[in-house]
Amino acid sequence: MLVFHQGEMLTGRTVLEPAPKGKAYAKFRTMAEIKAKGADLKAVIREWIELMDKK
Repeated sequence: MLVFHQGEMLTGRTVLEPAPKGKAYAKFRTMAEIKAKGADLKAVIREWIELMDKK
């Protein structure tokens, strides 16, 4: 599981689940699931880094 603080600011991605206090979770159970959603996960990480750099 990955937790994105201030994840509510990220655009709608299939890999994210909303969480309390403005966070978002990316949950994976298998490596196959990570590989299948890899492109979306990379996009989320890049977007999150850009948002955090602006602060």
